[in-house]
Amino acid sequence: MKNIRYQIKVTLKGIRPPIWRRLLLPADCTMDALHCAIQTSMGWCDEHLYAFRTQNRRIEIPDPDGMWDSSWSNSPKPEDSAAIRFSDVAKTGDKITYEYDFGDGWEHTILIEKTIKTDDISARKAECLKGKRACPPEDCGGPWGYQNLLEILAMPEHKRGENEKEFAAWIGHNWDAEDFDLNEVNQALSKWKLDQNSYMYEGICG
Repeated sequence: MKNIRYQIKVTLKGIRPPIWRRLLLPADCTMDALHCAIQTSMGWCDEHLYAFRTQNRRIEIPDPDGMWDSSWSNSPKPEDSAAIRFSDVAKTGDKITYEYDFGDGWEHTILIEKTIKTDDISARKAECLKGKRACPPEDCGGPWGYQNLLEILAMPEHKRGENEKEFAAWIGHNWDAEDFDLNEVNQALSKWKLDQNSYMYEGICG
């Protein structure tokens, strides 16, 4: 799979109008590398845990304490995201779920739109083709908290209560929910590199 890239569309669930990114990336990259590519293209800061889910698999950072036990969990035993390749999890037309920040519960749908064969060096790179809207701020409370934030920002300042003023001040005056800069995203993704085993070795998250 070294000369194959997947074209994928990553869409944040529960948000309207939708927030999404369309990416090209090596099909044989690890799921941990996929996590980092999504973090960078969406605009997250990689401050929380994550997991990928299919119908019968759960892939995430391994549990350092080995706490998972089949006697109390109905979920599949978690697999190490640094040891599983994207091409082993999904093929063209499949959808998988990516959850980031289990507290806020940001769920994304990953649709594998097409498989592209290439002999070019670009096969080892990640690229964003298109996207819409800014990523919600970290720790804003999930889809419900994000919607509440938008309502506060749309409110005239003189009508905001103390809590609403604090929330607006926390996000800052320059944040724009519609902002998406394709060039900026691709500049960040240009730092995305893989070693010979397709593990990411230069961090790009945030």
